[in-house]
Amino acid sequence: MVKRMRLWVMGALVLAVGGTVVASNMGFKFVPNYSIGGGTKRWTISLPTLHNYNNGRDIYNDIVAACPGGGTSAIRKTPTQLPISCTGGVGAFCNQLLNVAPGFAGEGYEVVIGPAGGCAAWVIVGSHDPSFIYTFANPGQFYITSIPYHTTAVNAKDIRDSIPNCDTVHRINNAQLPTTYAGVGAAFAVTIGEALYLKIKPGFPNQTWTPPHY
Repeated sequence: MVKRMRLWVMGALVLAVGGTVVASNMGFKFVPNYSIGGGTKRWTISLPTLHNYNNGRDIYNDIVAACPGGGTSAIRKTPTQLPISCTGGVGAFCNQLLNVAPGFAGEGYEVVIGPAGGCAAWVIVGSHDPSFIYTFANPGQFYITSIPYHTTAVNAKDIRDSIPNCDTVHRINNAQLPTTYAGVGAAFAVTIGEALYLKIKPGFPNQTWTPPHY
């Protein structure tokens, strides 16, 4: 059964899927619902623009503290899709600072949950900076991007329409299989807590985006 998520925003209750999130004027507390673990499952994760993680090891340590067990990884993918990881507290991503080069502010990440039973105890705490501006430096590359937990976007079309010169929006499921929306056809639903891959059209370097939200 897919669990529902409760999101309190400006007095309204919104139901979605993916985990549990509580919002207030102080920020968010989000609990992802990773229903299955193991090395063959990789999940995307959005973080608030303001959070308490300094580097990849902080993400890894927080997951392992909540759901102990070997095999857990925190993974960053560059816009050219080169993965670097922090696995078992070791790896290039462990000491890499977040939201600064070679990463970019507002990026999302991927996680592997080691315990086979998954993890539903990791608590992410943070808040959203309403003046925060995403910048996509290089057209044609894939930016794994954190989507605000209180986004007004219902589906990929809403995301694409809100980003000037956006080419495609991609969702990667936990089996690493992609779903793409390029402006035509059915648009997949946005799941709160999942990061999305965004690509800008050629000819528009340093494209900026201020994501709409409640």
